Amino acid sequence: MQRVSSTRGFNTAIVALDGSVEEVFESYKKVAPRAGLEVVDEDFEGFEAELYVRRAKALGLIQIRQTGCEGTLLAYLNLPKSH
Repeated sequence: MQRVSSTRGFNTAIVALDGSVEEVFESYKKVAPRAGLEVVDEDFEGFEAELYVRRAKALGLIQIRQTGCEGTLLAYLNLPKSH
């Protein structure tokens, strides 16, 4: 499953992923700077995690959540567009 939309300077996506919250969290932490995003804060609780990111002055969020299906996660991305 993947849903993507674009509005008011943000790209929003919901992505289904395999793996653990920790694996996906660490992957997004590494990829964010390569995508032009600065990680400004993070919150890792084991069963869920958030990365707070910034591009220029616009803030964004990456949320990672476990689902009812073991080994399947949902990542919610609300990211500022690059201009």
